[in-house]
Amino acid sequence: MLLTFSKLERKGHLGNQLFQIASTIGIAVKNKQAYGFKPWSYQSFFKHPLPLAETLDYEVFEEQAFHYEAIELEAKHYDLDGWFQSEYYFDTKLTKKYFAFNDAIIHKVKHVYPEVFLKPTILISIRRGDFVDHPDYFQLPISYYLNALFYHFEDWEAHHIVVASDDIAYCKFHFSVLPNVYFLEDLSGIEQLCFASLCQHFIISNSTFSWWCAWLGEQTDSKIVRPLYNFTAAKNAVDNDKDYFPKRWLVYDHLATKIDLGNINLMIAHDDAVLVEYMRSNFNYGELYIKTHTPDDSIERDKALVDVGRYLLPPLTLSVVAKHIIDTQEPLSVLLKGRLLKTSKRLDYGVLKRQFDYGIFSRIFEPNYNVRRSKVICKAIPRGFNGNTTDALDVIGTSTRGTTTQYYSYAGTMGTIFQFKYYLAVQRHTTIRAVKKMVKTVLNIRRS
Repeated sequence: MLLTFSKLERKGHLGNQLFQIASTIGIAVKNKQAYGFKPWSYQSFFKHPLPLAETLDYEVFEEQAFHYEAIELEAKHYDLDGWFQSEYYFDTKLTKKYFAFNDAIIHKVKHVYPEVFLKPTILISIRRGDFVDHPDYFQLPISYYLNALFYHFEDWEAHHIVVASDDIAYCKFHFSVLPNVYFLEDLSGIEQLCFASLCQHFIISNSTFSWWCAWLGEQTDSKIVRPLYNFTAAKNAVDNDKDYFPKRWLVYDHLATKIDLGNINLMIAHDDAVLVEYMRSNFNYGELYIKTHTPDDSIERDKALVDVGRYLLPPLTLSVVAKHIIDTQEPLSVLLKGRLLKTSKRLDYGVLKRQFDYGIFSRIFEPNYNVRRSKVICKAIPRGFNGNTTDALDVIGTSTRGTTTQYYSYAGTMGTIFQFKYYLAVQRHTTIRAVKKMVKTVLNIRRS
């Protein structure tokens, strides 16, 4: 008797396909039956070929629930249909065998980033795309990934951080301040998965691709951090995801948490309601001073002071600045990377307010967005500074003006209605999607 999954490559992308193959094999083994599949487009990347399915008279077996349920089959040929997203279905030894990458792809991905494995690695897998604002999937803000990193990896600076994503521009906005970060931007999806399987530790999103990055790379000493939930409460009431994540993986609950900047105060240039709300939504800190409204003698000297001017900086940038100024007691500056992102309060504030994540606007990055510039977007002075605050901050600037340390970061502002580049980009994208959907509907009607 033979089990197969005839909808392979017609029911989900790579992560889903891996579940379908692994679960079909595992269910077949538990029922003492053979298994086989139609030719698979990813087969050439793996060492061991999957057995091919014969043309037989199959009976369709449909998954009865999203969570794991033991399946006992009669002595028939079955064509499985469903998601089967739990390792409880697997035969672990066979799954590891069939999903072992061949030497050619391993050599290729290592050659692209040869220096990454000179240190222990932490892979952060971030799913964006159609997951953003999806009604079925638990939404993960950037603070989930950052606080999971800070909480579970106190020595993260001694590692190389590897970022895999379907939205590298978004990830670059948030992580580029780090000197030890690598973005898997020159690899295809299957190559990213292969690279991930060579990493040591993982912080994953609630996508099947992220799941497989961690599962294939898991070692005895690996630390794998996963989200609190896979689905939203409403979706979970219908499709219970209790068996989706392995129980041994670490859960990070990001709800009601902010990024702790420690013993520092912040300063902004003007009374900007958007900037104030952005700071309060993302961070824990001492005081927030508005430069134009705060007498100099009311500014605390027993805490470090970080001046962000009028800029919306990535949360990780402010975290790195805060840690540096507290640890070293040395002044520093942050210079702009790429062009300043400019969006409209009138048109785009609603988008920002969903998660107070300015990285959402990274889709309007220009081609030269990796260029380092001399524009100072943030300054920090240590606690105990003397004299006038403005004078102390003004000393800090470019490398020729007294600062000992510099970082480079992306940043943005929200301005007038005339900053409509992002708004137009979204409208264009929405229109194109609507037209494609309409054309697809018309073609389906004609075929029927």
